[in-house]
Amino acid sequence: MLKSKIVFYQLPCRRYKMGAAKNSDVILVVEDDKNIAKLLKVSLGMSGYHSVFVRNGADGIKKLRAERISMILLDLGLPDINGWEVLRFVKNDNELFKIPIIVITGEYKRTVDSVKALDEGADDYIIKPFSPRVLLSRMKAILRRSGNGDSPISKILSTENNELSLDLDLRILSLLLPSGEKKIIDKLTVKEFDLLVCFLKHQRRVFSRQYIFELVWDRDYYGTTRTIDKHIGRLRAKLGAYGKFIRSVPGVGYQFDTEGGSNDW
Repeated sequence: MLKSKIVFYQLPCRRYKMGAAKNSDVILVVEDDKNIAKLLKVSLGMSGYHSVFVRNGADGIKKLRAERISMILLDLGLPDINGWEVLRFVKNDNELFKIPIIVITGEYKRTVDSVKALDEGADDYIIKPFSPRVLLSRMKAILRRSGNGDSPISKILSTENNELSLDLDLRILSLLLPSGEKKIIDKLTVKEFDLLVCFLKHQRRVFSRQYIFELVWDRDYYGTTRTIDKHIGRLRAKLGAYGKFIRSVPGVGYQFDTEGGSNDW
């Protein structure tokens, strides 16, 4: 494995005091580079996170089974199971798929690989060398949206006739069936949940793909529709008949509109 050049950044003590921001978030770091691991250990510790470090993918999977993990920082170039396989394993596991993942690597630097990581379900992508401040800022934002960080505001978002109800506290989606019963969907990924929040907050509004990407992924638009279209497709499938509420707008993007939606279950 090629080692990337390491750039260390000094962390101002006046902002990052050891133990000053204690919380219950447990961060699993899967990284075989000792220097990067040392940098992450200091940065995470100074920000109040409890961190668990492993040097290969197999041990990472074992830790995921043994401990309650809030987020994964994942290197792609691991000595045994590569990071792509770990990423796919987590996102395809019924118990682990909701855990947010930030891919951190210096091995894959092309835009296509950045997009691939997001396509596979990663929540963010950072290339070495990186600024700890930038990483910590992105971690905080993702943890907040996933419900693993700061306490979310208690609120229910729903369609006009309550076909869809989204509990922001419990992060659970309820679908109203023709029988009047409710079907609970609790297997939305972080990005699928964020997409649905965006649509329910702005029903009937037409969103460009660029706006959706920058709003939900918190990143500059890469100029490809694949990432967004794949996530929209997965979300539609989980919504069942109500997936038709998410309408494609040719040449622009997407619109969430309940009028004319199907009730064919």
